[in-house]
Amino acid sequence: MEMRNNKLLGKADRLTFTQYLICLLAAFIPLLLMSKCSPFYPFNDWYDINQIFTVGKGIVFGKVPYVHLDDQKGPYAYLICMIGYLISHRSFLGVFVLEVVNLFFFSVFTEKSIRLFVKESKFSSLLIPVICTIIVSSSGFQHGGSMEEFSLGILAYALYSFLRILKEPQKNNTWMYLINGILFGFVFWTKFSMTGLFFVWFIVACFFINKYIFKNIALFLGGFCLSTLPLIIYFGANHALIAWLNSYIYRNVFIYGRGEKRSILTLLLQDIGCLKDFLTQKGNLGILIFLAMGAILIFLPKSISKASVKGKISVVAMFIISFLGVYAGGFDFGYYGMVLCVYLVFGAVAFLEISGMVMRKIKPGKIKEIVTISLLLLVDIFVVFVGFRISDNTYMFKRNKEELPQYIFAKRIMEEPEGSRVLLNYGFLDCGVYTLLDQVPEMKYFASNNREYTAVLEEQKNYLRQGIPDFVVTFYETVADDETVESVLSEFDNYERLMSYPYYIEGGERTYSLWKKTQ
Repeated sequence: MEMRNNKLLGKADRLTFTQYLICLLAAFIPLLLMSKCSPFYPFNDWYDINQIFTVGKGIVFGKVPYVHLDDQKGPYAYLICMIGYLISHRSFLGVFVLEVVNLFFFSVFTEKSIRLFVKESKFSSLLIPVICTIIVSSSGFQHGGSMEEFSLGILAYALYSFLRILKEPQKNNTWMYLINGILFGFVFWTKFSMTGLFFVWFIVACFFINKYIFKNIALFLGGFCLSTLPLIIYFGANHALIAWLNSYIYRNVFIYGRGEKRSILTLLLQDIGCLKDFLTQKGNLGILIFLAMGAILIFLPKSISKASVKGKISVVAMFIISFLGVYAGGFDFGYYGMVLCVYLVFGAVAFLEISGMVMRKIKPGKIKEIVTISLLLLVDIFVVFVGFRISDNTYMFKRNKEELPQYIFAKRIMEEPEGSRVLLNYGFLDCGVYTLLDQVPEMKYFASNNREYTAVLEEQKNYLRQGIPDFVVTFYETVADDETVESVLSEFDNYERLMSYPYYIEGGERTYSLWKKTQ
């Protein structure tokens, strides 16, 4: 996507201090109000973030992922939560800080991408808060702290650098190739289904942009190796290379989500169905609108869109490969589509281009500028208000933490002597008691996961037969009576139920129970 007048290219995407401040506030305010990692929330009760946080915490205390603690995410996912743990041990305040940093980088590079197209607009920065609020308030945001969310800052830089290379094909953008190779490796070793953008980036930028083909390939692949090398050293030093590759690559590709054999056409239709379901959720209406506006650029002439045919084809290919990647298994967990939010930038460009054509017909002057800025600020405030109202998370806003069973269970366990607090999260994903206890699990299968459920459950049953855990947390998928709840551990007479609480999460009522070893 190219622009004329290359003398201005070095200045077109530079941001002022005020614009950086707007990007920071655009990231901070929606997350503060709508992420469950925010200090305005008693706890992030999402299973996934607690499970990753527990493994990340384990690394600090010498546990090796996949060997001592079983899970299915990539090692850099655990690194993110390990850093969060080092900031705050018993809460997700550290993860919240990382969320703000990540969304700030997303905001900055989204703004810089916009300015590659609409270089003279004074109002592009005021669209950034709208985009950030649309993302954080969406159904895809889920609870806060997903790896899809943490990919957005990286993907925004990758997209910006790709657009800049397209604009300046005559330049040898050495560092951009190396940096994107490093970032590709980071995303690949976090969750490889999110790397679709990079595959198109590599093919187009390395083979079809300039004459430095072999150099570009070497830099990009060299960057990937640089981000992979620390993992090879870490897992190699811990004799865990096979465990790492088997668990993260083999089992995720060939076991997780495997079902009946499906044709390519069937998978494609399922992927399209997942995308449709994501975009048509009420909470994702803003995402749909911005993506639809971005699609307008495909049909606008180059004189208006500033986009070459090569650029348009490349970005469309990026979007297609991205959504096929995240929905490759033919199913959707709701937050998968968050990766596609990196493409909202084109909706902002289309909006500014179309509104610019309208505004140019109005007589210029200070009053026009003041009115326009005031209206955009009102829109920003209105979008934040609406976003807070529609967010799936705000039912927990400023809720008393003492009401949560996770806190109640942790408080009860802490009454026991330090050597008698070993916990097992039985039969379901980590609900967060490990986090509140600041406890590193002593058992590899410390919680269930979404793959090989039956095999993992059998291992957990062995722990109970041996009486390894002092306490056990269980859940029942609905609100149930005492007899039904008792049936969860009925085959183990060496554990008694201490308490049970109904708990609402992800659209349904569950029953959480705490059990204690009797002998």
